[in-house]
Amino acid sequence: MAKLPKKLKHDAIVEALVEIRFEHKTVGEVVVGRLVAAAGWKDYHAVRLPVADLPAEFRDANPDLRYQPIIQLQRPLPGELMKIGSRVISLHVLSPYPGWQSFRERILALVEELYVAVPDLVIQRVGLRYINAITPGHGLKEISELNFDLAVAGTPASNDLSITFRSKPNDDIQCQVMIAAPSFVNGSVPSAVAYIDLDLSTPKAFGTVSKDTVVSWIDASHNFEKEAFFALWPEEILENLREE
Repeated sequence: MAKLPKKLKHDAIVEALVEIRFEHKTVGEVVVGRLVAAAGWKDYHAVRLPVADLPAEFRDANPDLRYQPIIQLQRPLPGELMKIGSRVISLHVLSPYPGWQSFRERILALVEELYVAVPDLVIQRVGLRYINAITPGHGLKEISELNFDLAVAGTPASNDLSITFRSKPNDDIQCQVMIAAPSFVNGSVPSAVAYIDLDLSTPKAFGTVSKDTVVSWIDASHNFEKEAFFALWPEEILENLREE
């Protein structure tokens, strides 16, 4: 595709999020306290998540719980959530998506607050994820109209499908793409005919890096996410949705 659209006239994004997992030598409760009290979200409403009821020692020893958030912060106006644990922080923006520039500004604030709150920060994983719901309003009537082919023994697969694959544009970025029919998605949009879920992450631990390195990775991942997303659209349909 010679020129990627800046956005679609009819946005498909249900949720966009950035997540940073990290290690440190500070007491976990202190890290959570500092992050919850950060100036960047001082007016947010805090909710304790169920996993917080488990002892910290148990969470830390369990690989499935070690990077789980225990506090959720909600913006006074709906549409943005912050989730915080002793080794993880994530920012979630919900539909209607405010656009990349607005989302990026909030990401910059998150990274800034994280580096202030955790001076001995060691980055384990950075992730950027976009979940999109495709509806007839986008010009597609069924999932098979997306720009991919799937056949079993030469017979095209049905529209009730879910496929996942990975690509790796460079040594620092891996991208997992899931294309799924609504029957495979909990809480799906009533009018959706397909979901496109792009989950980009660092394939290995970043270690001790500057905040500029983290932001540069997020910018590069966002660029690749756009390429991967728009590559799944037939050109003629995409042109009708293009908003410059």
